[in-house]
Amino acid sequence: MKRILSTALLLAGLNGCWTSMSLAQQAKSFDLSASRQPSNGETIELQIVTGPLPPGAKVVAMTAQGQALGAIVPYALPGRDKGSTVTIAVPPTALVDQHLHLQLQLVEPGKPPRAPDKDEVRGVNLVLSPGP
Repeated sequence: MKRILSTALLLAGLNGCWTSMSLAQQAKSFDLSASRQPSNGETIELQIVTGPLPPGAKVVAMTAQGQALGAIVPYALPGRDKGSTVTIAVPPTALVDQHLHLQLQLVEPGKPPRAPDKDEVRGVNLVLSPGP
């Protein structure tokens, strides 16, 4: 009985390890810092520079805790997408000591989410923006 229980625990532990590894491969992580505290009326935005994305794909931005920040969906004609620069408002609750732990996923129709490659997401940055 002990042997069966030990084997079951070992297999459960290995399954958890593989699950964690596969989840890590589904998103690309970034640790970003604001250059300074926002002054009155300023907000912090996430700036993402993309390259060409696969047809129907979108880039989903979320915090490390899974809070969705937004998505980038290209609107160019197929074969003509050269990429773009997009900004997404970052709610103050997503920041920890002016740091954002960001995860990006590329979501394509009919495929599991994956981490974008360096040509699909060319850069990310936190920028300060004047308020409304």
